[in-house]
Amino acid sequence: MHPARRNKKKRNNKNNNNNNDINKSLDVILPKNRRMRKRPAATNAIYATRKWTEGLKPYELRFPTNIEVFHEMYSRDEAVGGVLNATYALVENAFKKFHIKNNNSSKDSIAAAAIVRHSLDNMRDMTVRSFARNAATFNQFGFSVIEKNYRKPQSDKEYLGPLPEGVAHEDLWFIDKLSMIPQRSLDISEPFIIGNEGRDIIGLRQNASWFLNSTHALRNWEPPARTINIARNKFMLMGINSTDSNPMGTSPLEQVWESWKQKQFYQRYLSVGISKDMAGMPLLEIPKDILDRANTDPNSPEAMLVTQMCEDVAAMHAGEQNMMIMPSDPFTDNGQGKEYNLKFVGIDGSGKNFDLQNAIDKCRESIYQSFGALNLISNESKGGYNQLEGQNAIHLYFVNRIINIIEESVNKDLIPQLLNLCGIRLSHKDMPRFKAGDIEPISLEEVSKMVQRVKSVNAFLGTKEVWIETYEKLGYDTEHLQELSEEELQALSEMGSKGESRSGEGMGTSGTGNSQIASGGDNNLENKSKETLKFDSEGWYWKTNDSKRYLNNDELSEMDLQ
Repeated sequence: MHPARRNKKKRNNKNNNNNNDINKSLDVILPKNRRMRKRPAATNAIYATRKWTEGLKPYELRFPTNIEVFHEMYSRDEAVGGVLNATYALVENAFKKFHIKNNNSSKDSIAAAAIVRHSLDNMRDMTVRSFARNAATFNQFGFSVIEKNYRKPQSDKEYLGPLPEGVAHEDLWFIDKLSMIPQRSLDISEPFIIGNEGRDIIGLRQNASWFLNSTHALRNWEPPARTINIARNKFMLMGINSTDSNPMGTSPLEQVWESWKQKQFYQRYLSVGISKDMAGMPLLEIPKDILDRANTDPNSPEAMLVTQMCEDVAAMHAGEQNMMIMPSDPFTDNGQGKEYNLKFVGIDGSGKNFDLQNAIDKCRESIYQSFGALNLISNESKGGYNQLEGQNAIHLYFVNRIINIIEESVNKDLIPQLLNLCGIRLSHKDMPRFKAGDIEPISLEEVSKMVQRVKSVNAFLGTKEVWIETYEKLGYDTEHLQELSEEELQALSEMGSKGESRSGEGMGTSGTGNSQIASGGDNNLENKSKETLKFDSEGWYWKTNDSKRYLNNDELSEMDLQ
């Protein structure tokens, strides 16, 4: 035989022997009649979640898929939904009470502010608070679009306030509604129409076949409706992290998407682990003589019994079987112990180097941190009161940013356009300005301390604007003060500061009780006052330590308070 053929035959014989060895080893590992498992047998490494996340990221964060993903993140995840709901609640609270600032020295500015106020207070089927909630959705999607709708007065008596010079009642226009255009309804191929060689946004394009019915389900027209083009001057565009080249902004949810996705994987792993754990590792106890016979003769009835019981236990642990039948004969005549037994035992020592719950908490913490809202994590026991105060301040900075974006859009877009429709032309100084209220009202104790300390050293600037703002912070109704002139309000403030203050005087509960009584001719308002002129819903009155006396008509006329 040729040497080459002889070597080839030897190699074939060697390969056949190796295949036989492999088949024999498989026969040992997998018995012939063993049932194939339908569920996964191996355990995926936690590291795989990172690979999956990286693979999904380019797809899920690309428009228009990202809009649907951001909607799902808010509506289906407790961390994302919780931090956004808390942010929206603070924004709504600020816009619940708003102000229209104007130039008090200009009658046209005062009249224009009254028209703007009337428009915002009488919008159809909505309030300024609901408008702010719709506008604040740019914190979720990166941008928000609000359509401006106007109307003529319904009658001559609808608005009875002042009018700027040269403006008639029939020239007036009011805000009918500030409608939200859902981000999910924009055309997926070209949401914004760009003009001027790519420099400006000249409109947006909405898919008319998209809308939500009462059950929040998508419904499509048959045949498909046309695309709606909306001009730029018809809507307000607000965004977070938006630039001229990126009008759709960058949603904060895009920055936490990876943490959210990993959190979803970890939570599923944790739920699967709880359902499959069965309190430990299954341990099957079989009599020794049965095992010896099974090992001696693989074809014996004992071997078939052991194989079947092993398959049943494996199927139970994999979740494919919920019961098994075992003999219950006792070892001894007194009934102590059984020949066959199945129990579940724990693992001694640390069997893993990671904690799924800890990984979930870390992802949740990163989501809250991206919104500056670590103060909202109630189960965190890190730091003390001072650290919590600092976290509250940081969260308020983030909320203030949202409020400033909405205020800027109203002052730069909505108010100038409304006044322009009415034929009102004002300078920048006289233009009314929209200002949201406080996110969280300052406590009366802090305001009263501030006023008392500043006024006691004659550092209080007693102008009309300062007095009105101070009384608003104290919770007073300042509508009657708006009608007073600067001189009248100044005279009232001077009368209200007459007398000696006893704020620093002791109550006499310890010793003589006069250790804090000011001696000499101290006229400090914090230390001396016996009678103070005040005003409430019933009228003006003198307030003393123990009583108050309302002024009669003669006294009001004498003080020019009527």
